[in-house]
Amino acid sequence: MGLVDETEPLFVEAARQMTVTGDWITPYFNGETRFDKPPLIYWGIAAFNSIVGVNEWSARLPSALSALVLMGGSFWTIWKFVPAVDPMEPGRDSSTALLQKTLAHWGLDGRWWAAALGAAIIGLTPETIVWGRAGVSDMLLSACIGVSLFAFFWGYATAERSPKMGWYWVSYGAIALGILAKGPIGFVLPALIIFCFGLYLGELGIIWREIKPWRGLALILALSLPWYVAVTTVHGQTYIDSFFGYHNFSRFTRVVNQHAAPWYFYFIVVAVGFLPWSAFLPWSLARLNLLQRSHWISRSRGDRLRLFAGFWLIAIFGFFNIAVTKLPSYVLPAMPAAGILVAFLVRDIWTGNWDTKAPLPRPGTRHPLRPTKTWGFHASHWTLVGTFALLTVGFIASPLWLPTIRDPDMPNIAIALTQSGLLPRATVIFAVAAVVSAVVVLWDRDRHLPLITGITLVIFFATTAIPLIFLLDSQRQQPLREISAAAVQTRQPNEPLVMAGFNKPSMAFYTQQPMHFFKRLTDAQKALAPPARPEPRTTPSGTGEVSDTVLLVVSNNKYEDANLTAISTSDSLARAGAYRLLRIPRFDLASHQPPPDK
Repeated sequence: MGLVDETEPLFVEAARQMTVTGDWITPYFNGETRFDKPPLIYWGIAAFNSIVGVNEWSARLPSALSALVLMGGSFWTIWKFVPAVDPMEPGRDSSTALLQKTLAHWGLDGRWWAAALGAAIIGLTPETIVWGRAGVSDMLLSACIGVSLFAFFWGYATAERSPKMGWYWVSYGAIALGILAKGPIGFVLPALIIFCFGLYLGELGIIWREIKPWRGLALILALSLPWYVAVTTVHGQTYIDSFFGYHNFSRFTRVVNQHAAPWYFYFIVVAVGFLPWSAFLPWSLARLNLLQRSHWISRSRGDRLRLFAGFWLIAIFGFFNIAVTKLPSYVLPAMPAAGILVAFLVRDIWTGNWDTKAPLPRPGTRHPLRPTKTWGFHASHWTLVGTFALLTVGFIASPLWLPTIRDPDMPNIAIALTQSGLLPRATVIFAVAAVVSAVVVLWDRDRHLPLITGITLVIFFATTAIPLIFLLDSQRQQPLREISAAAVQTRQPNEPLVMAGFNKPSMAFYTQQPMHFFKRLTDAQKALAPPARPEPRTTPSGTGEVSDTVLLVVSNNKYEDANLTAISTSDSLARAGAYRLLRIPRFDLASHQPPPDK
């Protein structure tokens, strides 16, 4: 699918312009500096541009690979540190024992199954599905933070036997890359998580001595500081005010770009972004028993992975909940921790060890009794059933909410969705999942719920979500690509390419030509007005005469409301979706008096 306005094309076009200008220090978009983010994402996209060409595929490869790195890191970390389980432990049903025996036959124990589950959970969530396929810096930052925390825990857990700095060096290197991916947050989040974890265990002093922070800080600065010095040398206070002042400090202390949200915003984001595994998340956190600190202090370091994942999730959630500017992507770095917590829970459900306060063995018996199902057990499973049922009802009620969609970029989306048949298909998928899930819960076969959930998600993504994505692309982005192609074919030398009334940065990428964006048509009229007297005019670069006409991209609504049909040299050079491409004489554009703006 095409690049999605408005954020993604800003990153992708800035990376393309790096290769065009040869300036790998300063990011530019449409000829103007772009100090929103550091250069790592631009470097990554530009590198893949040189390998596979300039296209959407190369633009999204850094994010896709970052998501795979997170899944791989989760897999190996869980596999290394999840406790082994005896498949023949009494109290476990025959299906679980058979599963364990089957895995053992292929040389795969329960740890492998839990690790694969954790990686799959991270991959099969809306947050990963979206940002793992977007040419922006969020997934890259999440991978850097994830690798730094995985490496820290490997170093922390193995230091109990043989203290070494190897894993800690990896952690420091990943932090440096995180700083180059999105700024100070790449350091702040890992440091906050490790601090909270060590403070809870009373091991801050021990961890401080083990990780040798001054050496680590030297490595971080050596890797990340040169670019910041270079860009500050070139742009000085302008860069400092824009990046550190506006895009970091201001985002934390005040609302930026109208991204305000209520205090419960991230509860909704995590509930939806981690759907449907979020049904298991409250119980997964409750099972940490954080009030029983002695429980964790008595455990070996390698057995504290669940605790570390808990602080990972809570710290990120709390940090961004304090921040004033709120965006759904901000809690993306917490998704690996959520996946680890749920993977441990599901693994314990399969092995019959869902109660963390398991009873002591009876006198004369060798094994503990099967733990009693807790309120959390029932609540999480019925929440999952309710989630599937709620999704089913939502899709059934689509005739009620479809007419309420009012998107000027997709005026025909309601009709397209109705004719596609995708909504009834989704209804059937989630209805079957709800019924099957309710049956297995009532029949006391709860351990099969994760498998049912995984199968449901794979079927939904493959048969419904992917076709839906292409449908939305055909309605929202494809018209802009068609208009861009027409503009490239019809544009005359030095003729300004103008977009008035809205801003779609994807056109700058698809035309690969300078664009003029104006919020209002009157702004375009003032900026593009010809000189008072006719005389030879040159472009600012002095390379040729200024064109007497303008290529103007407007919406169909603006075309009619502003009565542009009275001044365009033809009805339309091109029409696609909600947009038109017009050629208008400069003088006519400047002298046009549109009706009052509605």
